[in-house]
Formats: sequence, C-alpha cells, structure tokens
Amino acid sequence: MAKLGGSIFTHNCIKYDYCFKESIRSLCGVCDEVVCLDAESDDGTLEELKVLRGELPNLKIIQDKWEQHIEGSPGYDRLCILANKAREELSTEWHFMLQADEVIHESSHDHIREFIDSPNISSVVCLRYNIYGDFDHYVKLTSAKKPCGDFIVRLARKSCRVVGDAESIMMHPVVYRDEPQSAIKIFHYGMVRHPYIFVDKVIDMQKWFFGVPDYRFVQYKSDGNRWNPLDIIPKEELNALKINHPSIVSNWIEKRRSFYNINMV
Repeated sequence: MAKLGGSIFTHNCIKYDYCFKESIRSLCGVCDEVVCLDAESDDGTLEELKVLRGELPNLKIIQDKWEQHIEGSPGYDRLCILANKAREELSTEWHFMLQADEVIHESSHDHIREFIDSPNISSVVCLRYNIYGDFDHYVKLTSAKKPCGDFIVRLARKSCRVVGDAESIMMHPVVYRDEPQSAIKIFHYGMVRHPYIFVDKVIDMQKWFFGVPDYRFVQYKSDGNRWNPLDIIPKEELNALKINHPSIVSNWIEKRRSFYNINMV
C-alpha cells in the first residue's frame, strides 16, 4: 500500500484568521505523515502548532524564513518556495498539498487512497469550492470573477513540484481528471474569514501580486469598514452549496457565520 504525505505552510495564521488548525487536522486525518512549515510567525501560530503536534502523532513541524524571494520573480513566489520546502521533507511517494485556509472533505478520503494505489496515475485534479458571500454559497465554476481556480492539482507523486503561487502542483503527463464531479473535494475558506481582518490580509498580500492593493480595500480600511463581498462578486455569480461542509471545520464556521448573513435571495 502506497504511503501519502501531506504538506502545508503557515505564517501568522491567527493574525489573519486562517482555519489552519482545521486544515492540518484535515491533512492528518488522511495522510500517513504531514509536514507543516511555519515561516516566522510572531502571533502565536507556532505555539498553537506545537499544541497540535501533541495530539497529532503524524504531524512534523519545521521552521524557515518568511521573506524568501528570487530576484526578478513575482513577490508571491515565496509561497511556492515554502510549499516545495515542506514537500521535500516528506519521505512518502505521494504528496497532498493544502493551503492553511482549506479543508479536505471527508468524503474524499477513500478516493484519495484509491488513487495513490493506482500504478497508472501520477497526479489528480481536485475540485475546490471557493466559499463566498456567506457559508451557504460558492463562486460559480464558470464565473469570470472567481478569485482563484476551481480545478487544481493537489494530489501527485512527490516528484511533482508545487508551482506558481502554490495554487497547484505541476501537472504530470499522466493525470486523472473527472469534472465537474471530482472525486476529491477541497473547501476554500479564505474569502469568509473575519471581514475586518480580511481587509488587512488583502492589503498586505496584494502588494506582491499587483504592486498596490485593490483600491476598494484601501477605502474600506480608510473608512473603518468591513468588506462587502458583493462589491467584488455579485450574487448572480454565486451558486448555492448543496453538500455539507467538512465536519472538521463546523465549529470554526459557526463562530463566523454571523459575520456573513447578507441577503442572498
């Protein structure tokens, strides 16, 4: 039976309201070993990781620098560098890469195991639900306004590198792809974190991507306002979520549900 490793990296996840503990538990629930690379967190994230390590015997924590960047490359390449450093620490043949605001749906576990035991598959395209507007909707797969990809390679042989801004793993020539009903489902909660914290997070990170942050978020910050999701993506671009959220993230959701009670009718 093939062994599966999981990797994830963290940086100030408490400060920016990531569901990082749920993400790590999600990986540990399906992987034989998990490596979490913490990149110079100074907000208590590393201390929380050490607590998690006490309850998750297959979790390994490593540390590295946050400001890693190749001159001449986009600023977000640090994300790819960190993801690959975590991947390289794994001793397994297969690799599942997750970001710290994502959770694997438990219905995917058996499928993941089936894929890694197949000699004819080297990488697998997963379906990601970008939860948006509130916890009962996600951005349509066909939307031109979607914040990030829906179909992404996150399960692959360890030799396949993470690419871009750690959005996906390099697609191997031998790929399993079954859309739109992918067997592996990932839920992305990056757009439904605390709405005031989300403003700070966007302003901080968009400098890497665009040089300057979105003017709307600068205005939110200046006015002391929370962000309004429908300012960015209209409700017509959303679909109702018709499957349950991963059970492991239910408590995290309930603590934030009241922040996103906008009228979606």
